[in-house]
Amino acid sequence: MGLREMVPASSRSFWQLYGEVERLQREVESLRNEMGGLRGDLKEARRLLEKADRDRRSQMTRSDLMMWEAMRRDDEPLLDTKKRFFGNVPPATGGMRLLQEGSARLLVEFDEICQEKDIPYWMAYGTLLGAVRHQGFVPWDDDVDLGMMREDIARLQDAVADDPRHRVTVVYDSAVQCRQIRFRYRDEENPCLLDLFIFDYATSSDYSVFERMNAVRADMIQEMHDSNMIVESRPGSGYYLWPNGSQMLGQDEEGADEVSALFDRARQRQVATVPEMTEDRTVAKGIVWGVDNIYDFNHYDWCCPVESVFPTKRMVFEGHEANAPADHEKFLVEVFGDYMALPRDLGQHLLHMSHDALETPQMQAVLRRCLE
Repeated sequence: MGLREMVPASSRSFWQLYGEVERLQREVESLRNEMGGLRGDLKEARRLLEKADRDRRSQMTRSDLMMWEAMRRDDEPLLDTKKRFFGNVPPATGGMRLLQEGSARLLVEFDEICQEKDIPYWMAYGTLLGAVRHQGFVPWDDDVDLGMMREDIARLQDAVADDPRHRVTVVYDSAVQCRQIRFRYRDEENPCLLDLFIFDYATSSDYSVFERMNAVRADMIQEMHDSNMIVESRPGSGYYLWPNGSQMLGQDEEGADEVSALFDRARQRQVATVPEMTEDRTVAKGIVWGVDNIYDFNHYDWCCPVESVFPTKRMVFEGHEANAPADHEKFLVEVFGDYMALPRDLGQHLLHMSHDALETPQMQAVLRRCLE
């Protein structure tokens, strides 16, 4: 006996509801069929996109090989061809070059202070790449990247506390939730700066140390969201600002103390929950990317043996020597892959200041002043 025969024929409301349920079931089944078709379409679209990406990479590789072969001299090793190519890439011009020259001068002065005070540091990321590939700035780069151990940054701050020419500043970036340490001129009009990335010692260089440290950082960022310490510029944008509407928060601005305390607590949690963390360099076996820094899993997931960095070695940058990590090849390959390949970031490199501003007579006068 079917359901229809089990109820009174006069139950019109029931039959109306029953009919509505049957209609909805048909619609659900129809939607299920449509979704099945869409899943198939999406799978095919993904396959085509992946194939297009493979084809694009293959074409780029072929084009690169053809270009290198066309440039190569008789019996010249390919690596020598690449070195010759990058050695002939024209440097930056105009205000951009002035900024680079000013930053290079600042690096010389920074190096002198570090040599005098026995404070270790090393060139990192784009600056290390420039030193190896161009013996100076990558032509389209506009900042200097340096690595330094946490306790040595504190020593540097003490060393320049009464320095009339130099200062160490702290800014907080809401977009990437990081604490940026910068070495700068005291002249606040001068845009030259050295970014000091913070590293910590550990008794192990196992990658799990970084993963557990990163978990603490993830909790810190979640706390920023939960407490509305950072807010989206607009719903769904994924771009976050401080409550005052800015991306950069200076160390002396309102709210900076609260942000600083949050980073300090995260550092304390790391020390408490990651037993390999240590401040004793005599027992350290590893060096780890600090909780304060931006994290990017293609570029900044860094945990390495101490001997990959120390003892540092001298390397020429813009005509002067500066410190480089002991195993500079490891740094460059793990960050950039084939760092002697043709650059893919032309026109896409992150700019740290407006290049239009660099072309103004006022800014160029400021930059020339520090070069005198």
